[in-house]
Amino acid sequence: MAFFPDSALAYLTRAHAQGRLAHAYLITSLESSVRENFAIRLLQTVNKSDRETLEDFQNEGVRLVSPQSKSRAITVDQMRELERSLYLGGVDRGKVKAGVVIDADRMATAAVNSFLKTLEEPPDGCLLLLLTRFPEQLLDTVRSRCISVALAPEPGTTRQFTTAQRGLLEALAAHFSGELTIGRALSLMKQFSALLAAVKSEISDEMENEAKAEILRYKQTTEGDWLKNREAHFKALTEARYLQQRDQLLEILLLWLGDMLRLQAGWPKIDLIDYRSALTAAAQRISSSELHNRLQATDALRENLRTNVNEALALEVAFLNAFGPQQAD
Repeated sequence: MAFFPDSALAYLTRAHAQGRLAHAYLITSLESSVRENFAIRLLQTVNKSDRETLEDFQNEGVRLVSPQSKSRAITVDQMRELERSLYLGGVDRGKVKAGVVIDADRMATAAVNSFLKTLEEPPDGCLLLLLTRFPEQLLDTVRSRCISVALAPEPGTTRQFTTAQRGLLEALAAHFSGELTIGRALSLMKQFSALLAAVKSEISDEMENEAKAEILRYKQTTEGDWLKNREAHFKALTEARYLQQRDQLLEILLLWLGDMLRLQAGWPKIDLIDYRSALTAAAQRISSSELHNRLQATDALRENLRTNVNEALALEVAFLNAFGPQQAD
């Protein structure tokens, strides 16, 4: 379950005041700005600081780690340096030492292994913040040592969208500007499927390149079984990443229909503020009861796709119900 940043921060602020703040948090969201802003606000709270960027906090005993190498990986040397700073570095009275790992999913295997003991038993008075968009890429041994804080953007804030998400939003705006026919619903479904195919191809290419780079780097120093296991790892990672991206596109559908309901109810804040005009026009053409039915059909699609249902068939049925002509009662 995702929490709005203000709500999550209020909870952690109370925990800090009561001396119950945990030593490690896994902060996740789709947008890097949401993750990093939350880390800044949390550090401002625990250190009673007015620093405004993560870089500024490095003057207050905070160590930042982010992908730096050519392979965009966090290296074992970076994690060892972080550990040394936590054990040896001093901070002013009333402040905490902290380590912030940006894009924690990019930690190389050796970096993770080096970091596990510190993650489980850090020095007293330390706070570890792991920021990532892809928590599923972290090992279970890492996730189990952190308290997860999944963040959602506050309603009314401008969201950052991927190319595929923006493409779907434009397709929805065009779709709801005309009559909701069977043919146009199937056309929208084909656009959605094409976006999914492009996303899957992009992910496959990225994972294939990472696998090739890792095999080239380690093939002279590791046994064949290890490399075969890594191939299986990247295959599973490709599927996991695709399912996550698919869920994000499904979320766009739900956000669109949800914003139409909010506008019908006179709610001042919506998620897709860049599309307010298109949403307002669409909301005026559809009854609230019909909109509820369409929203339920889309939500049912998301749940069905989490089973072994045939993806293409599930999409066709759901898009006809959610974006086609209204069915007679």
